[in-house]
Amino acid sequence: MQMDVLSLEDVYWVEDNEARSTLGKDLPRWIQARQTLPTSKDDLESLKADLWSSVVKNSQHQDAWTWGGMLVVSVSVAGLVTLAAMTQPALAPEAKHSLLQYVTGKYLLPSNCRVHFEWEEPQLVGETMTFTVKFYQRNGQPYPICDKDNLIIDVSEGTRRVATLIDLGGTDPLAANTAVVKFTVRHAGLYRIAVLIGSCHIGCTEEGQAVVCNIQLEYDQPNQRIRLKVGFPKGGCYHATVSLAGLQLHNGDFDIIVLDSSVARMVHNNVASKDPDICYAAKLLGMQGERFSKPKKVFCFISPKQLTIKEYLLKFIPKRLVTFRLCPSTKFHFDNSNNEYEGYDSFSIDDGCQPPVELISHYRDVIAATFTLFLLKNIGGSETFADKQDFFYHEVRKHHQKHYHEKLTIKVQRDKLLESSMKATKSFSISDWCRNFEITFQGEQGVDWGGVRREWFELICAALFDPGNGLFASFGESQQALVHPNNKRSQNLKWKHYEFAGRIVGKCLYESALGGSYRQLYFEQDDPDLYLSKVKYILENDVEEMELFFVEEEYDRDGQLTKVAELIPGGSKVRVTNDTKLRYLDALAQHRLASSIRNEVDSFLRGLNELIPDNLLGIFDENELELLLCGTGEYSVADLRAHHVVNGSSPEFLRVLDWFWTAISNFTQEEMARLLQFTTGCSQLPPGGFQQLSPRFQITAAPTFANLPTAHTCFNQLCLPDYECYDHFERALLLAISEGTEGFGMI
Repeated sequence: MQMDVLSLEDVYWVEDNEARSTLGKDLPRWIQARQTLPTSKDDLESLKADLWSSVVKNSQHQDAWTWGGMLVVSVSVAGLVTLAAMTQPALAPEAKHSLLQYVTGKYLLPSNCRVHFEWEEPQLVGETMTFTVKFYQRNGQPYPICDKDNLIIDVSEGTRRVATLIDLGGTDPLAANTAVVKFTVRHAGLYRIAVLIGSCHIGCTEEGQAVVCNIQLEYDQPNQRIRLKVGFPKGGCYHATVSLAGLQLHNGDFDIIVLDSSVARMVHNNVASKDPDICYAAKLLGMQGERFSKPKKVFCFISPKQLTIKEYLLKFIPKRLVTFRLCPSTKFHFDNSNNEYEGYDSFSIDDGCQPPVELISHYRDVIAATFTLFLLKNIGGSETFADKQDFFYHEVRKHHQKHYHEKLTIKVQRDKLLESSMKATKSFSISDWCRNFEITFQGEQGVDWGGVRREWFELICAALFDPGNGLFASFGESQQALVHPNNKRSQNLKWKHYEFAGRIVGKCLYESALGGSYRQLYFEQDDPDLYLSKVKYILENDVEEMELFFVEEEYDRDGQLTKVAELIPGGSKVRVTNDTKLRYLDALAQHRLASSIRNEVDSFLRGLNELIPDNLLGIFDENELELLLCGTGEYSVADLRAHHVVNGSSPEFLRVLDWFWTAISNFTQEEMARLLQFTTGCSQLPPGGFQQLSPRFQITAAPTFANLPTAHTCFNQLCLPDYECYDHFERALLLAISEGTEGFGMI
């Protein structure tokens, strides 16, 4: 039944891997039995006839013999039972009810009783667990339970017996057939529950189980983070939330897959196998925003690179329906509350780039766990950002190990930075891009020991990605909003500019992989409020009365309609309804973020992938990729105080140092960014904050009085002169970081 084998014909269509996973050690018996089955239709019909002959006695008057015999036996039994009911008080000396009760069914029948567990697994240690038992007679009527019925409740955890409180019947006459059982758990583990009447187990639930999870918190001192460990004694899929003082933590909502030993072995064998076509049967409930009236039988193929869902036409012609890339952005969502398809586990797959698909399968946990282990293997074995970042840097260095990081002088013009930089690197090979750029600004005296190079990176990124320069655009008015390629740019900005932008980002990531003073951080940040007002209005309102179709209208600055793009084939004739508005929003996002700028994105990725392989970028989700490129945008004075170096111990300098901490304690985030830019040449910190800044942020005494503070960005060094009072110091510091963040000169 588990394999949907309901007839002999079904046997021939059972997949070998389905039989293997379901039958386990009984597989050889299955194979041996299947080999004895007939191969032709005539043989099959003959087999059916033989089976019928073996069940019903073969005679010339088969039907008459069968029905006549049944009639005689039925009349005889009815007469004997009636006579016994009137004359005998009981069927046997040990019987607790009369023969009349037996005939009418007015007695307690344990197999008719049912147990209802009133909790969701798992439960926390210390919680009180409650379940009810409902008692019924053999004829299906409620049975009033009492102390004389010898009800036994046995709850145990390992060898430990657990005390229970049993309330029979209660005061409500309608609950006379109900027993309420309560017990408290003191230890994590698997609790076994047995409910008996005398020596007979209740109903079909001979042994109930209560799962109680074990939760441990560990503090990781080196990385300054809390590690949450949750142990489950029972396999399955669980949903978890983590809250502190009633407030759910960021990313504190997730699913947990717990595998029992047999399923775990199957999953690990899948990952270790060299078979590129590991597949499991499933049923597709819906895709592309459409839900099917009848589930469609499909197969999920999993490889180290992708998960593909296929169906078979005429049971042997494969047809690919959808493919999901094996990367962190592909998410599994589990729905344990869906009881519509009993016996199946439901789940959906969503990668954020295409509409999610909904499926049900007996092998949901195996599919999800195999996908997860493949993913962990691809990203170095750990899901933490720090570990993935280390793995990424290691693989980038390994990818370019044949390219030497020798110095390569580049001369650029500050007033024509983008054009001169593109011209200087026009004929560069991949090997050249991997060399250590030594930047010279024409007409300036600065010697590049690292600081000039970092300023060039900062300025060239601003020239490329600032929406005001036209190569990239912003959806909103804010300059911090999400930037994307501008398909309405001026004619002098070509696809080669996007390719150059991709190389610059790849160069930044490559330099960061080398560590230390080479590390560069791309500075842009995105904004999650893209078109929030439009999306929110559509989601929260009735769209049936709107004149809304599957199209995107584009207007110029004067409000004149310039273009109408169809979001789906024939979209100008397809009206958006309440049932399809989610599909409309998905199609709109796909058009705005991908389809309308496909050529620009391809050019950018072509330049980026020359230095950074696509599969390495795929190990990060969108939030982690931003952290990798941008570092953190939050500046903590406490973090700086904990991770800095002071050079100087004179009373005058210590007084200025106290003024410095007082001043920056009142800084805005923008002023902190300017201070960081002034001192290090970059407005962003590494992902680990000031602790990962190399070399450390240095505060040094300058042998001058009342001059502006200066900095050596090559060494992340801030030099503070002496001042007459705090007001003079604060004014000089603000002036220096506001006006002195660009350019180099000899002092």
